[in-house]
Amino acid sequence: ELEKISLSDKGITADLALVAAYLKDNQIEKALKAIDGLEKKQPDNPASHNLRARALLAKKDIPGARQSFEKALSLNPAFFPAVAGLANLDILDKKPEVARKRFEAVLSADPKNMQALLAIAELRAADGATTDEVSSLIGKAVSTNPTEITPRLALIQYLLKNKDFKKALSAANEAASAIPDKPEILDALGRTQQLSGDLNQASITYGKLASLQPASPMPLLRLAEIQFNNKNPEEGTKSLKRALDIKPDLLEAQRALIQLAMDNKAPRAALDIAKTIQKQRPKEAVDYLFEGNIHASAKAWPEAMSAFRQGLKQIENSELAIKLHGAFLASGNTAEADKHANSWLKDHPKDVAFRMYLGDLSAARQDYTQAIAHYQTALNQQPNHPLILNNLAWISGKTGGSKAIEYAEKANQLAPNQPAFMDTHAMLLAKKGESDKAIELLRKAMAISPQAASIQLNLAKVLIAAGKKDEARKELEAVAKLGEKFPAQSEVSQLLKAL
Repeated sequence: ELEKISLSDKGITADLALVAAYLKDNQIEKALKAIDGLEKKQPDNPASHNLRARALLAKKDIPGARQSFEKALSLNPAFFPAVAGLANLDILDKKPEVARKRFEAVLSADPKNMQALLAIAELRAADGATTDEVSSLIGKAVSTNPTEITPRLALIQYLLKNKDFKKALSAANEAASAIPDKPEILDALGRTQQLSGDLNQASITYGKLASLQPASPMPLLRLAEIQFNNKNPEEGTKSLKRALDIKPDLLEAQRALIQLAMDNKAPRAALDIAKTIQKQRPKEAVDYLFEGNIHASAKAWPEAMSAFRQGLKQIENSELAIKLHGAFLASGNTAEADKHANSWLKDHPKDVAFRMYLGDLSAARQDYTQAIAHYQTALNQQPNHPLILNNLAWISGKTGGSKAIEYAEKANQLAPNQPAFMDTHAMLLAKKGESDKAIELLRKAMAISPQAASIQLNLAKVLIAAGKKDEARKELEAVAKLGEKFPAQSEVSQLLKAL
């Protein structure tokens, strides 16, 4: 129908819908053919060439995509989607400076361009710029576009991400004053108040948002979360039920009520909710997961296994398969667990999630040979999966594998600034005798995640091995103050005594 309309109509609405439909179905060649028709109608429209670039990217034709982006810019040098597209290609080519210059060129022509200012801020953040520098760049986008929501939300989110709650709260209050009664701003303000510990003000903000959006369950969900955190379960339950009155199949509210029922030792009420979800979502895994988990929490393994099996009959789902395997193991039926695992992998040889689960189980049992086999199979299917690479690095370090550091380096390249991956890499470097590099990397990980006591303990160990006992003592004493919150306190005490 769209093709017929496209041929007879001089406008481009049907053409755009047709291209979108083909791209959604991943029919790239047909999408490109439809774009041909679009370009014939409007040859000087940069959006047409930008759309072609997007289709070529889906086809992995990078040179062709770059050419189409450049054609769009030749028609309109200020057409930002093409600027952003070329900048993304520059970043993939490891040329962030070239990407930045593209955005700076936009700003030279339009100093108030919000998208360019935010793009430069994002680039600088990725490049390791200080929080003050990045927030200042985003702040410039705010000051030059004071009535725009996007830069204000970007500033609040960035400050929250960096745990600067005081500045985030200030930015959120300023946003609410500048753009009053805007739902997105009120949501950001309420979330910031909550994270800052001001639960009463957060309740007021979400109460206001709920009155502004009486047909939306979201403010009530947020309000319920705050009420539970504020030790007011009765009001929290009321808010969840009000949210369900608006949207009876709201999974977040149903999940919270199931958890509440389990906390209150009311499994029957929890099961009633799970059965309701099954009626609402008969072909989805989540309802059977809920039912199985409820039975599993009561160690009713036959009932749990029945729920997981019933779910697998409805939909082949990795999480259900993992839960069923776990139920077999928990009930002591190892033979059935092995049979299920072998059968599932035979029918689903590319299920990386199940492979990873089996690898983790083997690693926990210190069966490192089997763990490596599972992780390696998973890596063969997804060679750029940072978690698989990190786990392989850790296990290879345990077994003396020659590629341990190579795996760790690649994991950190693919997912930079992840404390757990940095920790793995650092401990492998320390084992190799490169203590200084290991200490530097562990300190960076601690700067990102200062509450990560296990990383702090590893830092102390490496400092001890490097002969830096005074520095190690400081780290160990900081971990010791956590008391029972950190389960490895006995090891901490032994290390302190030995210093």
